[in-house]
Amino acid sequence: HIIKDHGNSSGCGKDATAQLEGLLKQHGQKSTNWLGMNRDLRFEEGVIEHGETITALGIGEWYPAEKLNLPAHYGNVLSISADPQLKFVYLSDDAGVV
Repeated sequence: HIIKDHGNSSGCGKDATAQLEGLLKQHGQKSTNWLGMNRDLRFEEGVIEHGETITALGIGEWYPAEKLNLPAHYGNVLSISADPQLKFVYLSDDAGVV
């Protein structure tokens, strides 16, 4: 559960932003239908920012940065992976969860 920091939409009379167009293009999609009319699209974005406190549920293991193909000056890095039974890593920046 990540707090939604930003959102936008497109549709009748409202063109998609250049950023949304770029994202759609990366995934082989368009903001218009076969008639050239705007599709009804909406998105929300949540960002985990540097220095933000988060809660994570998963399996954490410390590794030397080089083992994770990261620069050596990072030192030891905490890698969080999914529990084999749950198959997910859960993250939240919601203060009520922290």
